[in-house]
Amino acid sequence: MLDVFDRKTGALIRRIDVRPLADPRHDPYRHRPVARGTGGGGAVMELAPGATKIDRRIDVGSPDEPIAHPHAHWMSGDAKWIGHPNVNLYNASIVDIKKGTFRHDVTGEFPIATGMDAASTPRRTWRTSSAPPSPASAWPPRARACVGDDGQKEHGKLIDLWDNYNMMDGPTGGWGGLPIQIAVSPDNSGGLVANTLSSQLGVFDPKTDKIVGYLPCDPGCHGVNFGAKKGGGYYAYVTSKFANVLNVIDIDPNGDGNPSDAAVVGRIITDADAATAVDDQVVDYAGMGGQGIMTVPLAYEGWVEHARRTPSTAS
Repeated sequence: MLDVFDRKTGALIRRIDVRPLADPRHDPYRHRPVARGTGGGGAVMELAPGATKIDRRIDVGSPDEPIAHPHAHWMSGDAKWIGHPNVNLYNASIVDIKKGTFRHDVTGEFPIATGMDAASTPRRTWRTSSAPPSPASAWPPRARACVGDDGQKEHGKLIDLWDNYNMMDGPTGGWGGLPIQIAVSPDNSGGLVANTLSSQLGVFDPKTDKIVGYLPCDPGCHGVNFGAKKGGGYYAYVTSKFANVLNVIDIDPNGDGNPSDAAVVGRIITDADAATAVDDQVVDYAGMGGQGIMTVPLAYEGWVEHARRTPSTAS
């Protein structure tokens, strides 16, 4: 099922049956309000504005393959492409939304989340793989090339997040274990990978597809998204599954387009207080944090043009 609710009041508006999409999850929107969900049914579902009905089912696997189980997709700012990993197939799909067609690219094992070049017409997508050695990978949406570590053009490349990890002795520096969400700032100045196992944030340069550093994160480091920063630039907001903490990251403090100086600039405790609106009381295990986050207004192309105002941040 997919629930539609009033953002101001929290009231349930409607519940729509999206079967045969099993285990639906991750519902990004186009800049016109059309939801697309992925899940265990091997398809992406397009719903009419307001999710009043299903308009289209886009298969992301072939009939002779196992169910793809697409997960954690990302949509381009021009609403032409969807990138998503297929957990069961150890690959990822690039979907041409208008044509309803797809192609597959090989990834590491258990691919789980996708980020995309923030340009309206994207040049790259990035995917995380959660099984050891947990690489990230970069691929172009169209038949374009990434630049390999040797300077040669290639269709795609793996980004080693375990470069500083020795299987016998453990970590010798920052490393990315069990990477989950991956996001690129709206100005393409930098990107972050949330690593659940190592509780660290991998900082990468989307222009070179290279890890440029690691930042500390809280247990269960999981969700990443960017919001506008007052005065220019962007903050990233990071949630963790096992800590009631929201970390705030300045991806490019000096504004030179190089994310190597990215820094943790704030921490927000998300425990409820007397002023917190709740619909019930927590009985046990109040230490659980969050798996994902959305900033309002959305700072990405396809959305920011329609924002009536640009406050410093809202999350």
